[in-house]
Amino acid sequence: WKSIAKLENDGKTKEAQAAVEKIITSAKKENNTTQIVKASLYKYKYMMTLQEQSELKIVTEIKSSIAQASGNEKAILQSILAELYWQYYNENSWKFSNRTETAEKQSDDFQTWDLKTLFKEINKNYVASLENKELLQKTKLEDFKILLNEEKGSKVFRPTLYDLLANRAIDYFNDSKSNIDRPADAFSIDSASYFETATKFVTLKLDTSDVNSGDFNTIKIYQDLLIFRLKDKANLDALADADLKRIQFVKEHYFNKSENEALYFTALKRLKTEYSKCNTAATICYEIANYIISENQNKEEAQVSTVGSLKDALAICDE
Repeated sequence: WKSIAKLENDGKTKEAQAAVEKIITSAKKENNTTQIVKASLYKYKYMMTLQEQSELKIVTEIKSSIAQASGNEKAILQSILAELYWQYYNENSWKFSNRTETAEKQSDDFQTWDLKTLFKEINKNYVASLENKELLQKTKLEDFKILLNEEKGSKVFRPTLYDLLANRAIDYFNDSKSNIDRPADAFSIDSASYFETATKFVTLKLDTSDVNSGDFNTIKIYQDLLIFRLKDKANLDALADADLKRIQFVKEHYFNKSENEALYFTALKRLKTEYSKCNTAATICYEIANYIISENQNKEEAQVSTVGSLKDALAICDE
C-alpha cells in the first residue's frame, strides 16, 4: 500500500492500478475480505481516471463481484452498489424528468433506467446487504478499520459490521428524496404504537404488501437493529442512539401531523429517563431543549407553550 500511495502521488495511475490488481488476486487467495474490498475501491477510483464510461464499467464489475462473493464481502459490496446508484441519482436527477416509467427493467445499463427502477434497485441492495444478520452481528467493526474514516469515540455506537451497514441503509431511507417515487397506497406509519418503547416497537406486525416502500424498509431495519441492540446489555449507547434515531424517523414520517408533535415530545422525555445513565443521554437532552425552543419560537406572543419555557430549555441544556 505504501508503494501504491507513492505511485498515486507521482501520477502513475496505471501502475498503481496494476499493483492494486495484484493485491486483489493475493487477497482472494487468502480470503481476506478487508483487503479485497479496499483494493477494489482503489481500483474503481483509478478506473474513473483512466477509462471512459467508467461508471457503467464499475457498476458491472461490482455486480459481478457480488455474484461471486459471500458473507461480509458480499454485504459490503451490496451496500456500496446501492450508494453508487444513489450518488448517480443525486448528481443526475434532472435526467429523470422525461423518462417513461416501465413495468420491467429494460436494460442492465443503470444510466437508462426510469426513476422507479433505479429506486427499486437501491432499496433492494441496501436491504440485501443486511440479510446475513447473524454473521454481520458477530463481526467486530475493528476488523474493518482500514476501510473506515473514523470519528473519535464512534466505536461505541457502531461496534459491529451490522450496526454500520444498518445505519448506512437507514441514512439512505431517511433522506426525503428516497420517497420521491412513493405510490399513493404505500406503506404508512399510521399508528401511535411506532412511538412506543423499543421493547414494544420491535413486536409490531408490519403490513408487508409494499416491500419496496422506503418507510417499510426503514421501520423493518429499525426493528431488527433494536432487537439486536436490546440483547447487548453492556452497550446502552448503541441502543439509545438507534432508539433516538427511530423516534426521529417516525416523527418525520408519521401520517397524523396533528398529534405527531405531542407523541414525539412524550417519547423524547421517556428516552431521557430510559437512557439517563449513558452518553447518549446528553444528545437526548439536547433534542428536548431544542424542541422546547422551537415550540416557543413558533407560538404567538399571547400564547403559552405547553411543553415548557425557555427557562426550562436552559435547565435541560445545563443538565
